[in-house]
Amino acid sequence: MDLLQYLKNGLTDECPDARFFQGLYLDATRGKGETADLVMLHSSGLYLFLPEDQDGRVYGTEDLWNWVLKTDTDETVFFHNPVKRVRKKAGLLARKCKGTGEYLQPVVVFSETALLSQVPQKRDVEIYNVDDLFVSMHMRAQEPERIDAKTLAAIGKQLQMLELLSK
Repeated sequence: MDLLQYLKNGLTDECPDARFFQGLYLDATRGKGETADLVMLHSSGLYLFLPEDQDGRVYGTEDLWNWVLKTDTDETVFFHNPVKRVRKKAGLLARKCKGTGEYLQPVVVFSETALLSQVPQKRDVEIYNVDDLFVSMHMRAQEPERIDAKTLAAIGKQLQMLELLSK
């Protein structure tokens, strides 16, 4: 099972009342530009997930264009900074779905085999291993609602329209 499906299944277990949206086009025309891999709408917030299926030790800072992955075989692999990528996607999503900005939380999710050695600890973008994310989401699901029912429905309609336009 790929990371995206594993992520969605686990989030469904932790937040059964959440709504999920996949493959939303955020800019340009269909098939080009930025897409949101997975968006979750829940009373605890609106979450934009960027899955990173990396296997090894991860190093990176907020400002670097590329991050480094050291594999178990001591191979060095460079990949685009996921913090920059998810911030860009979050900005595009907030523009597409007006009024969501204060509820939107961008999240980078690494596979369970990634060791997050040196990654930024900023809270505007959360960074987790997938299993740690499930624990965090379970705790959030127990907290009081952050989004009232009326606003939740309005955001849901905007996301549903965006999903229809993405097909």
